[in-house]
Amino acid sequence: MLRLSFTLMLAWLTLLLCGLFLPWLDLLRGGSGLASTLAYLAGRPFCHQIPGRSFCLAGVPLALCARCTGLLLGFWWGWLGAGIFQGPATLKPESRSLLIAAMLPLVIDGTLNFLGLANSPNGWRSVTGLLAGGALGAGLLPAWNQMLLLLRAGGLAESGHAE
Repeated sequence: MLRLSFTLMLAWLTLLLCGLFLPWLDLLRGGSGLASTLAYLAGRPFCHQIPGRSFCLAGVPLALCARCTGLLLGFWWGWLGAGIFQGPATLKPESRSLLIAAMLPLVIDGTLNFLGLANSPNGWRSVTGLLAGGALGAGLLPAWNQMLLLLRAGGLAESGHAE
């Protein structure tokens, strides 16, 4: 069950990554079309999608900004890495300090940009996203597995966590 869950989540994350490039594929077919519209609509609830803060291919912005692209790619790598190095059924959590340290650059950079005290280049935005996303992907795999085991055993209802 845990291996299947790991594989399904990896497939879902891969599909999301591929969706980033749908606007570019539309461009190859002659302009904006249904694929671009779907990609931008799917990303809108999670990302501001400001073109100047997004990577572009052939002048066409990806469906997510540089930071969100880094987060998604980092999460994919973190999930895959934890599955390879610790095993897809791992229950061993990552160090909280490591997770916090990996997220700190994103929080600091995002806050400075939000307050108007900095205007980071897209490369730096994506690097902070990669670090945070990778830590989240690697850190959430054990928690995901523990949750699935609890659900399978009916442990959430018995432990008083289900409502």
